[in-house]
Amino acid sequence: MIQAATTTEQLLLGKLDRFVDLVKSRDMALLDELWGDGDFLMVGSGKAEICRTREELRTKLRSVFATPAILTFDWPERTVTVVGNAAWIFATGDVVIRSPTGDIRSPYLVTCIFEKVGTDWRWRQFFGSEPA
Repeated sequence: MIQAATTTEQLLLGKLDRFVDLVKSRDMALLDELWGDGDFLMVGSGKAEICRTREELRTKLRSVFATPAILTFDWPERTVTVVGNAAWIFATGDVVIRSPTGDIRSPYLVTCIFEKVGTDWRWRQFFGSEPA
């Protein structure tokens, strides 16, 4: 039983790592990674940063990827909680905006919610926030 929890934790942290890699490489494959079967919600720090539909998510990703700076994340603290078919990651660290003039780091918190459907863990919500 403990081994299964460790494997699930590694799998879910791998999903968060893939999210970071896809954002950093500006890869629109992130759309399919997050959207999955169509039951997903992305919530950002700003009032207008809520994506409830696939098209809203596509528009948001294109907007983020169109900027000259490259976004990446550094989350030194990540915890995974699994309860039945639900799981979530809470991570604290920084969002890093990389540009030719240098890096800008800002504190960033994230909660990622997943649901186990069959044998797959699917993204259900990404909530990211830049605390003031």
